[in-house]
Amino acid sequence: MSYWVSQMMKATISLLLAPAALATVIVPVQAQQISMPTETILIAQGSDPVSVAQDFINKLGQRQFATAVQEYDAIAQDVSTQSIQQYWNDILATSGAFQQIIDAQLIAQSGPEAVVLVSCQFERDRRDLFVLLADDGVTSFNVVE
Repeated sequence: MSYWVSQMMKATISLLLAPAALATVIVPVQAQQISMPTETILIAQGSDPVSVAQDFINKLGQRQFATAVQEYDAIAQDVSTQSIQQYWNDILATSGAFQQIIDAQLIAQSGPEAVVLVSCQFERDRRDLFVLLADDGVTSFNVVE
């Protein structure tokens, strides 16, 4: 083999081995730099629709109408403290005083929208209420007839 061919082969082998040698040094260092933390990371999630509905009905039961109105979705612009109070008073007129929530269950959910059935005990009878929710809060509530 000639001298030039021998030198050329050495240079070529060096050029081919250099990236492999660098990879054995660089890859572990990069892997250490991008390693994932070992502690648990909690991701904030929206409120549970059932809890939101129960809280809303409890506010009505405690006659906190102004607070309940604040939980209404921004799209429900025609809702006022007086309109909620009037509707709740109509329920009380037929069923008696509110006593407690017996049960609440998620009936349907599609994305940020949900329907929750809240069963309530009143003085004279038990009534079921549908509470409709969207991502910004309560959109309406109705007595199940």
